[in-house]
Amino acid sequence: MRKSLLLIGFPRGFTTQTYDIVARATGLPTSGAMSGEVLNALRWEGAGLPVPAELADLGEPIFYSTRPELHDRFAAILKRYATTQAPCIIKDVVQPFHVLDYLERNPDDFQVIFLRRDLGEVVSRLRRRNWRYVHSLDALEQRMLRYPVVDARRVMYDEGYIFRRLDALGLPATPFGYLTSEFIAQRDATLDQIEAELVPRQPSRPAHFPDITPGHAYRYGTREAEPAAQAFLAEGWRPLAGRGLWTEADIAGLACRLPPLPEGGVLRLKFSAYPGIDTAVLLSLDLAGAAAPIEAAGPARPDRWLTLRLPPSPVPREAWLRIRTARSFVPARVGRYEQLAVCGVMLEALKLEVAAPDG
Repeated sequence: MRKSLLLIGFPRGFTTQTYDIVARATGLPTSGAMSGEVLNALRWEGAGLPVPAELADLGEPIFYSTRPELHDRFAAILKRYATTQAPCIIKDVVQPFHVLDYLERNPDDFQVIFLRRDLGEVVSRLRRRNWRYVHSLDALEQRMLRYPVVDARRVMYDEGYIFRRLDALGLPATPFGYLTSEFIAQRDATLDQIEAELVPRQPSRPAHFPDITPGHAYRYGTREAEPAAQAFLAEGWRPLAGRGLWTEADIAGLACRLPPLPEGGVLRLKFSAYPGIDTAVLLSLDLAGAAAPIEAAGPARPDRWLTLRLPPSPVPREAWLRIRTARSFVPARVGRYEQLAVCGVMLEALKLEVAAPDG
């Protein structure tokens, strides 16, 4: 008896394009969820279809979960497609832990193909999109390599490759020409985007440096930050639910014009991050007339101000502050669930303090 086909892989890995080609070539019915992602509530919503009760009851999308108590929910959905009277094709790139556990417990339920792509490139794209994973992708890939592999990138260039692989895996397939001018244009646009995402972006130096008032705390953690506070923002920021100004960029910027500081001064910034995610903030201040940037680093915690000590100057100076958030794949929890977590920080306040003269 022919089994349903389950494609597994990582996000940002040409999996959707490969799924579409395999679905058409094999003639297998699809699930209705966009790209066959039956464990992704957003894909059901995107198709305009009801979300399965097992996902709808969770109340919010969950990705890369490792919670044991959720396994039966995902397993119930997979079992429906494993036992359907007519074999079909589905895909997963959002619940690898539960899917791999299910396959190990039910090795005969699906015919499985791992849509593989260069892992380093996938990780780089995810990092550039400010995603981090709960666990190592390397370990996940080793588990996925237990199943037959299709090189997703080869599919994008070699029109005969995917049909040869399907035939070798015992999957009846009807070859067709898919390397059309439209397909090639979309593929090349995606590759151009990948290359652009792998190049670190630097915020451009602003043309205007607004004056900053000593002793005044510019508050961003309000529903509407004052215009004076907004004026210092350069690229890479966005409001977030009245809590402050959020950056998910590799580097975000602030610009201001410092008044004369005969005795020097201190520029203080307060940051926060998502609860449970330890995020480091690295500050680098380019100061007009200074030989080197002034730097500081520390955790993004609401109870702590990060401090940049400013040297004395009898004249006003332009200050260009670059703010970088440290990025690493570490255990993360957002809200109630372990899941794909955004990496970034919230700017809550900014303050310039003038040093008092000696004596």
